Amino acid sequence: MRKLLIVLALLFIIGFIYILIFNPKKQPQESPEIVSKLQDNGFVDGKREFIFSVENVDKNEIEFQYLTALEYNYSLEYLNGQDLDTFNGTTEHIDLQEENEEARKLLLKPNERIEYRLHLSGYPAGEYEMTISPAVYEYDFGLQRIEFSIK
Repeated sequence: MRKLLIVLALLFIIGFIYILIFNPKKQPQESPEIVSKLQDNGFVDGKREFIFSVENVDKNEIEFQYLTALEYNYSLEYLNGQDLDTFNGTTEHIDLQEENEEARKLLLKPNERIEYRLHLSGYPAGEYEMTISPAVYEYDFGLQRIEFSIK
C-alpha cells in the first residue's frame, strides 16, 4: 500500500511538472506594439489644442474594446496649488461622438492611427499638467503626460 502511494505521488508530481513546462496550449500573450503621443498645438481659434494619438505599429490588426464612451482616461492638474474645480475652464473632447453613450470596439489595422483633439478654454494663467491614456480592456499602454503654461 505504501509503494502504491509513493508511485501515485510521483506520477502526480511528474504530471504537474509536465503541465507547467510542456503544455502545448500554454502560449504567452503578447502585447501589441502601439505608439501613443500627446502633442501641444498651441492656441487654435482662441483655444489651447492638444492631439492625443494612438498608432498600431504591430504587424497584426488590433481590436480595442473601450471601457467608456470617452475612449481615453484624462486628467488636468493645476500646478500652481489651487483646485481646478474653482475655475470656469472648459475642456472639449472634439473627435468623440457625443451621442454615442456606449463604449465601442475599434479595429486598428497595421500602421493605422486614431487621433483625439482636446480644446481647453477659460482656464486662468498658470502651469498645468495633462495626463492621458487609452481607456481599453486588456492592454496597459500609452500613458502620456505633458506640462504646459497658459499666459
